[in-house]
Amino acid sequence: IEYPAEPPPELDTAPMEDLELARARELGLQRNHSLAAAQATVESAVARIAEARAAFLPTVGGQMRRTFNREARQIEFAPGQTTNVTPLDEWAGSAELSISLYAFGRDWEALQAARANAATQVLDERSVKQELLFLITEAWYGIHEAMAQEEVTRDALAAAERQLQDAENVFAAGRTTRDAVLTARVNMLASKQT
Repeated sequence: IEYPAEPPPELDTAPMEDLELARARELGLQRNHSLAAAQATVESAVARIAEARAAFLPTVGGQMRRTFNREARQIEFAPGQTTNVTPLDEWAGSAELSISLYAFGRDWEALQAARANAATQVLDERSVKQELLFLITEAWYGIHEAMAQEEVTRDALAAAERQLQDAENVFAAGRTTRDAVLTARVNMLASKQT
């Protein structure tokens, strides 16, 4: 049995945010073992169809026989009875061709079963592929949503730090109370925890 070689992994040097959805799907389909197994199962089912079709083909058989004698001889069978054998090169053969006319529906039903099995395997392969594409797409959007959320959190933290700096400057100028500075500090610390 020869097993297919596992392709070497292709690593993208680009960061995740630059990985397009189409490329992520392509990589996922190339590297997924479940999809490869489903594709191999489809190929096996198609081969079983060809095997079932073979029952409708004729079978051929034959045999060949050669009788060869190089020299002339005289053979004695009984006292006084002889026969002469002359040089001989004789070929005899037979060939046989047979076709199964009726096998009680067994051949036809085996072909139908092989076709149904192949159709089922194709549907299973499609199901595996669709589920894989769904999971890849969901993960891709999840990654990009997390990156966007990280950016929003950084912006909120930067805004809270600016508010704190503004509140400290206004307090130093004597134009507000210490409460404004404390409120800005609490908001900034809350932004850091998010």
